[in-house]
Amino acid sequence: MEHLDNQSSVADAALTRENHHLPPTRIKEMLAIEDNDTGAAFDRLHDTLKKVSSEADIPMQSIDGYIQRLNDLGLFHRSIVCGPIAMTRSYGVEGPSDSGQLVQAGVTTELGSVAIFWDSEDFCEANQSQAFEEEAMMRAVALCDCTPAIRSIVWPHIAKLVDQLMSQIVIE
Repeated sequence: MEHLDNQSSVADAALTRENHHLPPTRIKEMLAIEDNDTGAAFDRLHDTLKKVSSEADIPMQSIDGYIQRLNDLGLFHRSIVCGPIAMTRSYGVEGPSDSGQLVQAGVTTELGSVAIFWDSEDFCEANQSQAFEEEAMMRAVALCDCTPAIRSIVWPHIAKLVDQLMSQIVIE
């Protein structure tokens, strides 16, 4: 049996540059306020998120293009690989105070790299159901259509998810 490792290596090659990765702890470090310089902390975070987002655009388009081409050939069934929750945030004044939003990393055969947006209560409910993947598929937004902050935070998880997607296919 031969796995489609050559396609996984394409994903790896597209992700090899270090600047395409922004560990979550790094965001907290950038917001560490020293000498009461709040503005500088927020400037650092802004600049880093914009940089990671823009530098991820080209490899993201490549990976999404490879997935789309393989999907067009009929290699995949409609599928989604769900990764970790990359970010949580409150809804603020517009949303319910007893809930929050979760942003999960994912890869679909239809859209490529995605962010999956959940209400925290909906996530808990769906996570216990048989239809979790179908629910996730309906909530998936192409990563290229997301804000720079979402792209920067979700992007570091995509290579592993692409590998998981590709490992589902075995050619004998």
